[in-house]
Parts: sequence; structure tokens; C-alpha cells
Amino acid sequence: HRAGPGLSIVSYTHVCRNEDLCNNVPNTLPLWDSLPPTVPGSVRCPVCLSTEGCASATELTCPAGDTHCYNGILLISGGGIFTSLTVQGCTSQAGCNLLNNIEKIGALTVREYCIHEDPASSNQDVLTCQRGVMVKLQTNSAQTPVEWTASGSQTCEAGEMCQETLLLVDVGHRSLIVGSKGCSKIRTHESPTVTVHSGPPGMLVASSARFCSSSGCNRVDSSSVLLDAILHPGVGSQRAAWDQGHA
Repeated sequence: HRAGPGLSIVSYTHVCRNEDLCNNVPNTLPLWDSLPPTVPGSVRCPVCLSTEGCASATELTCPAGDTHCYNGILLISGGGIFTSLTVQGCTSQAGCNLLNNIEKIGALTVREYCIHEDPASSNQDVLTCQRGVMVKLQTNSAQTPVEWTASGSQTCEAGEMCQETLLLVDVGHRSLIVGSKGCSKIRTHESPTVTVHSGPPGMLVASSARFCSSSGCNRVDSSSVLLDAILHPGVGSQRAAWDQGHA
């Protein structure tokens, strides 16, 4: 897709059907050419390749011929994979096209978003949100808060928001609580919505949902945000519960 020196992206795809287990390449060694020798140039750029972000990227001298600095995010999904890769480095030309307009690579979909220094750029709307799911079947979930820890983070597509959603089903002696954190295409107000679908006597079914528009904002760490709103209904208590979770 793009050859070095500087940033380079190479992909390999092999589709076979002649025999079982024919997709048996044992390692990546035959797939990549050795990197060409480089001569230092005059431009210096931050250089980083990370799934955790590049807040402290090291600045290095670019090879001769590379006159621009690249700063972007590659979203890689498909085949059981969903990850975001922050990329910084040297390129020979300006622009946001490391993949030469290709989005499908074998079973993978790769989307590219460039990060510009201009605060007015629309790419500033690309958020990083906490990501994870929780499914717990136990007793007393309607009275005792359940810890809610995200398993990781994900970079959203442009225009998406962060979300965190909880669902509680309680039958008295046993409870199911389900939680989801991640990105959402739904764009709505940022105040939490708590809904009691059915209540005592009988089964209790309640849910809460919140959408927010800053990186990492979906960071509530327990189900108390839902339980407090059920036990103390009213807008004030709902707002306080979510504010407490974000303190």
C-alpha cells in the first residue's frame, strides 16, 4: 500500500480451497522485504505505533525525501478483531491516504482518520471510549451495586459518541445485570435516561443509558447509577448518581 523509507504499509492475503488447513503459513518471515537503507533528511517528526495512543511519541529525523509528518488512526475490524492503531511517522507527501483508498484487506476492514492540529477540524470528533461488556447472574443485584470495569478502549468512527448502558432483571431471589460500554452511532442528549419497565410486586426490570461526547467519558464503575435512581426516583437523584460516578 505504501513503501518506505518512512511509513510503510504492506498486506498479504491468501485464499485457498484445494485442501483442509491450506491456510498454514507458519510465520511472517517470507512476507516482508527487508527495509531499504536510509539516508537522514532535514525533517523531524514524532514517530509512534501504538494501540494505547501516542501522547509521548519520540521525535526522530526522517529519511531523505520524506518531507511531511503523518498523524492518524487506523481502525481495524473483522475476523474477530476490533482494534485502533495510532500511527505517527514520516511520509513523502501530505494527505490522509496510507492505504491508497483501500478499505478491505482480506477479511479485514481498515478505516483511516487523520488528526490535524486545527481545532476546527472535523477529525477532532473522533473519540476514544471505554469498551467492555458485563453479564452477571447472582443474588441481590437489585440492592447491592455490582462493580463495572471496562476491559479496554476503542476508537470510534467519525461522528459517533461514547455510550454506557445497564439492564437489570430481578425476580426476588436472583438477578441478571447486563452492561455495555463502547461507541454508538446514536447521537442524543448527554443526560442519563433511567427507565423502570416493570416493578414490584412481581419482577423488576429497569435500564439506564447514557451517551456522551468526550473521550473516555463513559467511565461509570458500578451499577449504583441505576440502583440509586430506582431507590430514589427523580431527576435530581439520577443526575447526582451519574455525577458521583464521574467524580
